[in-house]
Amino acid sequence: MAAGVALAVFPGGTLNHFALDAGTATFEDTAHAVRRVRPVRVDLARVRDGEGADVTGFVNTFSIGLYPELVRRREKLEGRIGKWPAAAVSLLGVLRDATPLRVRLDGHDRLLWLLFAGNGRYLPEGLAPSHRPLLDEGLLDVRTVDAEAPLARTRLIVSALAGALRRSRVDRAERVEELRLGGLDDEGGLAYDGEHAAAPETLLLDKLRAS
Repeated sequence: MAAGVALAVFPGGTLNHFALDAGTATFEDTAHAVRRVRPVRVDLARVRDGEGADVTGFVNTFSIGLYPELVRRREKLEGRIGKWPAAAVSLLGVLRDATPLRVRLDGHDRLLWLLFAGNGRYLPEGLAPSHRPLLDEGLLDVRTVDAEAPLARTRLIVSALAGALRRSRVDRAERVEELRLGGLDDEGGLAYDGEHAAAPETLLLDKLRAS
């Protein structure tokens, strides 16, 4: 954007989530888009610390807690047993010895197994989001798994075994323009777009619309 030049997205990564959502599933798709010279703008999600300094940005996803490990295990299995069975099996594995994390979400103390934030609304609902219909709607797709509800771990495991992860009562989803996180200094860092970084005590997630 700063250089006034469009970004050509080539699908050369492991899973190519952004390229697929941008409509460039193959090199031929990218070449066709470049020849047409009709770029579109997409949102960039921004992560800043409590002082307002940039920590990082992400085009796909951000997470704290168990989600990075859940995704790693799920993607290893889903080619053999399918996405939803892989999500259920992976969830059982990561919950077996997990310790929930205590954070503040927009000023409210929460005890969570995990928090996921997508750069835009992801489909389907639940713990195996895979694609976005839009890349410029200006919202963060925030999903949490509550650890405070009575028998939260048991209820989540039963939902996983029943193939009902999308309907679990401890799995919450909301779409917001920004999200403030606090109390992260002892929570093992953060993950974004396949990368990891240390987490400052306070974070603000928001969107740079069509940037």
